[in-house]
Formats: sequence, C-alpha cells, structure tokens
Amino acid sequence: MTTARCGTVSGYAAHRRRGEMTCQECRDAKAAYGRARDQRAGTCQQASCGRPVRARGWCGTHLSPVRRHGTVADPVQLTAAEKFWPNVTVGPVPVFAPELGPCLLWTGAVGSRGYGKFSVRRGELWQAHRWLWVAEVGPIPGETPELDHLCRVRICVRTRHLEPVTRAENLRREHQARRAAA
Repeated sequence: MTTARCGTVSGYAAHRRRGEMTCQECRDAKAAYGRARDQRAGTCQQASCGRPVRARGWCGTHLSPVRRHGTVADPVQLTAAEKFWPNVTVGPVPVFAPELGPCLLWTGAVGSRGYGKFSVRRGELWQAHRWLWVAEVGPIPGETPELDHLCRVRICVRTRHLEPVTRAENLRREHQARRAAA
C-alpha cells in the first residue's frame, strides 16, 4: 500500500471515513484503478452494449435479468389465469354439503385467516376465491361484499360453492355451521 501525498495510507476510503473532501490525488488514483479494472474485465457480452463487465461476462444492466430469468430477453408474461390454474387441484366432496360436488382446492399461498392468496401482478394481491369469482362471474355486488363458502372449506375456489352475502349473513352461517359441527 502506498502513502498518498495527502498523508493517508488507504487513500480515497480514509477521506470518506473521516468525512473529509477527497484530495485530487486520491480521486485520480481511484479513477485510474477503475479504468484499469474495466480494461482487465472487458466489455459486456450483450451485442452492441460496450459497458464494462461486472460479473460472469455481463454488465450491471444485463446481469440482473440473467440472474433472475437465465436470459437477457424479457421473460414470457403469463396471463393471470395461466398463473392461477396450476395452483388448483380437485379435492374431496365436502362433508358439510355433499350435494355441491367436489371442491377445487387452492394449493398456492395461504394467508393467516386460511384463505388462498393470489398475486395477479406485483403489488396486486387477491384472495384466490374472490379473484376467480370476478374472473368467471363478474364483479361482486356492492351491497354484498363477502363471498360465503357454502362448503365451509376456506381454500375452495369453486364458484358454485360461493355465494355473495352480507357480513351479518356470513357470520350467522359460520356460527350455525360451528354449532352443527359441535
């Protein structure tokens, strides 16, 4: 390690640690080191890029998608339905209401209250049964904001097992089902 004329042993970093302005000699040394590093490393392997390599032959801009998707090309964007259906499997006929037929069970992420969670796109999280209702049936009526699971299986997403009801009716049915089970 060489001592800079400014008296610091480690140069640029020592100025930064002490909160000082960096002397011109240390700035020049840092720039020269950066240029030498870029010349040693080469340029990005992406055609017509020309930026210095950061890792594995890619510049910083192209390295991120390679790490994320394995390629620089944009990943294939799946529709919401294409993301939804691989997380659904046919389940058993519910004991509580066998006349409804078998449940369609959500096998993806489940929230703390036991309902399936479905991410349509980054930042847009839905309960799985509510998303499927809106996709297949249409908007949930405004005066009935809740969907009651007639089968009493919270991870069931089959729309035939759901009914739009008021909060009071949903609580009444839940209480009635618990009493019947006890």
